[in-house]
Amino acid sequence: MVELLKSIFKMDKDQAKRRLFLAQGNSRGYYKYETHIFFDDAFETLSVNGPSVVNSFVSTFVDIMKTEIRFITGVDVPLTPPIKFETPYGGRIEWTLPHGTKLLLHLKDKTKIRHKKRWSQCMYMYYLLGYMLKDLTPNRREIRSRNTYILALDGDVCFQPIAVERLVDFMKRSPKLGAACGRIHPTGEPGPILWYQKFEYAIGHWLQKSTEHTLGCVLCSPGCFSLFRGHALMSPNILSKYTQMSSKPLHYIQYDQGEDRWLCTLLLQQGYKVDYSAASDAYTHAPENFDEFYNQRRRWVPSTTANIMDLLADYSKTISVNSDISFPYIFYQSLLMFGTIMGPGTIFLVIVGALHRVFHVNMWLSFFCNLTPIVVYIIVCYFCKSKTQILFAKLLSIIYALVMVTVFVGISLIVVEEGIFAPSSFFLILVSLVFIVAAIMHPLEFDCLIYGLVYCITIPSMYLFLIIFSIFNLDNVSWGTRETEKPKENTNSGAENSTGGSNPVTRQRYSISERGSSRSGCFELSIRGLCDIVCCPKSNEIRPNNRSTNAFLKYVYVVLVTIILADITIRYSLVTC
Repeated sequence: MVELLKSIFKMDKDQAKRRLFLAQGNSRGYYKYETHIFFDDAFETLSVNGPSVVNSFVSTFVDIMKTEIRFITGVDVPLTPPIKFETPYGGRIEWTLPHGTKLLLHLKDKTKIRHKKRWSQCMYMYYLLGYMLKDLTPNRREIRSRNTYILALDGDVCFQPIAVERLVDFMKRSPKLGAACGRIHPTGEPGPILWYQKFEYAIGHWLQKSTEHTLGCVLCSPGCFSLFRGHALMSPNILSKYTQMSSKPLHYIQYDQGEDRWLCTLLLQQGYKVDYSAASDAYTHAPENFDEFYNQRRRWVPSTTANIMDLLADYSKTISVNSDISFPYIFYQSLLMFGTIMGPGTIFLVIVGALHRVFHVNMWLSFFCNLTPIVVYIIVCYFCKSKTQILFAKLLSIIYALVMVTVFVGISLIVVEEGIFAPSSFFLILVSLVFIVAAIMHPLEFDCLIYGLVYCITIPSMYLFLIIFSIFNLDNVSWGTRETEKPKENTNSGAENSTGGSNPVTRQRYSISERGSSRSGCFELSIRGLCDIVCCPKSNEIRPNNRSTNAFLKYVYVVLVTIILADITIRYSLVTC
C-alpha cells in the first residue's frame, strides 16, 4: 500500500505541473485526476451485539497518512485533516493532497453492500459513470463519458505518472479502444517463485501479448494496471451484464475468479478493442512463496479457460461486430486453447522420453516411474485438504526439479555428442533462440532471460501438478491470496442472533447479497453430456446430505482426472507403436 501511495502522491505533483502549463496557455496533455481507494471489508464487530468499527487495515492506512507522509512524499508538508462521511454503503474519508488532488477512501460494510473485488469495481463504475454525470445535459454527458478514463489498480502496484500519460495517449488514438494495459513487472522478495514469475511475465509480454497485439487485440487487460474508457463501459450489455450476480458454478469461476478477464471479454464481444502498451511500465507485488502462488493460479487457470471458451463458443458473432478480431485470430486462440488442454499430457510424455534418452532406461519403466507420483498426487488431492495438497505438490516439485536438472545436463551432453543438427538438439536450440532473440529485442529486460533456468526446471510443477490441483479445487471460490482467517461459525446461536437479525458470521459461503439472504437450491453445470457438476452452496441449515454432495463432487473430479490419464496412456501407446 505504501508503494501505491507513493505513486498517488507523484500523480498529485504531476497534476500541479499540468495545471501550471494550462495557466500558461499550454493545454496539451492536461487532464484532471482523482483517486478512489476501496476497502472491500472495512468493518468488524468486536462482540456479538457490539457496534461495527473499522478494522486494522483501515486504521493502518489512516495512520500512514498521518505519520508517514514525509517518508512517502520526501518533503515535510503537512496534510490537511480529512473529512469523514457516513454513507449508505459504510463510510467515506476524503483527503486533499498537497497539490490539490482529491483522495477518497471508501469503506465498505459487507453487511450493507455486496463485497469482493468485482462489486467494488461495479460500485466505482456506477459512481463515476452514473452518479457524477447524472446532472449534465445529454450532449455534455456524452462528451464527458468519452473523455473519462478509469485507471484500475491493485493495492500493491507502483507506477510513474509518465506511464499513465502514455496509456491516455494510447487511448486517444482510436475511439474503439476500450481498454489498454501496460507492461507489468513482478516484484517481491528474491526467490525461486519470484524468479519463475519474472521470466513468465517477460515471455508473456514479449511473445504472447505482442502476438495478440499484432494479430488484432489482447484478450486480457490485467486489473493491477489498466486504463478503461468510460464510454465503452457504459455500452449496452457491458456494465449491465458485468453486474449480474453469480447463479451457476461456471459464473463463480468466470465472473468472480477472473473479473478483469471477463470485463475484457465483454468489451471484445461488443466490438471494442483491448490493446497493450509496452511503454507503460508498472510494478506489482507478486506471490513470494509456493502456497500463495498455487492459490493464485488456482483462480487464474479455470477463469482464463472459461473466458477464452466463452469467446470461442460465440466467435462468429464476435467477428461480425469486432473488426479487430478475424478468423485467423480465432484460429490462433483455438490453437493456444488446444495446447493448454493437451499441455499436461505433452509435458508428461516429454519427461518420459527425456528420462529414456538420458538415462537409457526402458521406455515403459520410465512411463510408470513418472505415472506413479502423478497417481499418488491425485489420491492426495482426492482425500486431503488444500494445504496438504500444496505441501505434497511442493515436495514433488523439488524432486522433479532435481530430475529436470539431470535431464538438461544429459541433453547438453547429447548435443555435444550428436551435434546441433540432431532432432533433439535442433529443437532445444531453436526454442532457446526464440527466447534469446526476444530478450535481445528488449535490452532493458535482458536479465529476465537468466530466470529461464528456474522456469525450465519447474515445468512439471507448473504445467502438470498445478493443473491437477486446480481441477480438484474448482469448488473453492475464495480469493486465496492475502486473506485473513475468518472467524469460526457460532454453531450454538443458529442463524438468528438475539436481536432477531441475521448473523453475518453464519452467512453462506457463496453469498454476495445483503444480510438475511439464503440459497436453498443447487446449481448444475453440464459439460457437453460428459458429466454433470452439481454445486450446492451451504445454507444456514445443517443439511444431512452434505457428505453425499461432497462424495459426488469428488466422483466428478475422479472422472475428469481419469480422462486426463486415459488421454496420456492412449497418446503414449500411439507414440510407441
